[in-house]
Amino acid sequence: MVAAATLLLTGCGDGDDSGSPFAGIGQAPGGEQEGDGGEADAPPPTSEEGADPGEGGGSGADFDGYWTLSGTGESSLNITGGNATFVESTDAEGDVCYGSVSGSTLTIECTQFGEQLFPETGAELSLSGSTLDVTWSSGTTQTYEGLGAGLEDLPEMPDLEDIPDLEDMPDLGDMPDLSGDSGRSRS
Repeated sequence: MVAAATLLLTGCGDGDDSGSPFAGIGQAPGGEQEGDGGEADAPPPTSEEGADPGEGGGSGADFDGYWTLSGTGESSLNITGGNATFVESTDAEGDVCYGSVSGSTLTIECTQFGEQLFPETGAELSLSGSTLDVTWSSGTTQTYEGLGAGLEDLPEMPDLEDIPDLEDMPDLGDMPDLSGDSGRSRS
């Protein structure tokens, strides 16, 4: 539940500077709608494609993915194509920050939603196996886990015609048209 709410809050930015945490949701970097094809639909690189997890280094693309704070999932970091969205906390006090990743350096600017602005504006990123270590400019280090870890082993969804008994489901019939005014007055 927390991950779903956080995922909604962290949608990819589209360059909209309105300050809304919902600006750009449903759009891939560059303003394209998700699902248009191309690189925006490509899965994040695996550890084999990125930096050697044992070395802890990496470049911007190596960090692409959706990361949540280990153990709690309370904060999240979404990195896509060098763009970053950081959600400090999923509660009402959590600030939402937007920025970029260059090499292994994260730079962010935050929009204040709580009583205090999130104090960090930069961090160094380091891959360690399937985790991402974020060392903030204050020296605090947090460990994040990739949300997609293990999803590559899920079975493929069958084609609809391969689902047993689907044709035996009752027909719902015609649905009423709800797009027009039903004639009732609204007060």
